[in-house]
Amino acid sequence: LDRYRNALLADVCYLMDRAGVTVASSNRDSPKSFVGKDYSFRPYFQKALEGEPAVYLAKGVTSGERGFYVSFPVVRAADPGGFVLGVAVAKGRLDDLSLQFRSRPYVFLLSPEGVIFVSSRPDWVFRTIRPLSETQKETLRSSMQFGSGPWEAAGFDDFDATRSTLTIRGQRYSFVRVPVPSLPGWTLLFVEAATQIPSVRFVIILIFVGFFLILSIVIVFLFRFWLDAVQISSSEVLYEGLVEGIKDGIELYDHSGRCLS
Repeated sequence: LDRYRNALLADVCYLMDRAGVTVASSNRDSPKSFVGKDYSFRPYFQKALEGEPAVYLAKGVTSGERGFYVSFPVVRAADPGGFVLGVAVAKGRLDDLSLQFRSRPYVFLLSPEGVIFVSSRPDWVFRTIRPLSETQKETLRSSMQFGSGPWEAAGFDDFDATRSTLTIRGQRYSFVRVPVPSLPGWTLLFVEAATQIPSVRFVIILIFVGFFLILSIVIVFLFRFWLDAVQISSSEVLYEGLVEGIKDGIELYDHSGRCLS
């Protein structure tokens, strides 16, 4: 796990059993270790347990840090589409994306509920583009995706997704919304003075491509990690079976011929 965390430049890599309890984690020695924590309520665990990889954005319930989670089902190498033994997860931080956003006055990554997850204005993170009802807030509390609230409205005076202009603290702006294909309901919102909107579309594309390039790299590396993990597990099972079947003992040698045991 440590090796893959370093290779991925991830914040944490960890393994969960079928009950959603973390059995191993690269942050095992941290005061905020994930070991023993139950994350069965997280959608990325539930989807991976069904045999499908998942990408999920959330605030960590243990670390308190925002990040993106990439999960994969762990299965036996001999049965890649079979019984799911557990779930492998890598969590990455969004520091680089946040820095990119801060180069513009108003850039936001919005959840389907309108919660600001990444912002060019750090003080607006976990605020909302429009006031939420108590029912909506209770739903968010239950999911724990964005902490415990209070999810107060940001400085948008009259945001309407069907229009192309809005007011922020008494000033009129134009905005562009870009859907995020691999995260249904999520959007990038870019707000600028009307005269600058045509020129910033390219900036939006760069941010969009950069963000998902990072996610793609993580997914590829985690897929390799997942394959290695199940292959190692299968090798251990095979080795244990061989040892148990040999009465006189067994010796192990490395590639140079040196006896290891």
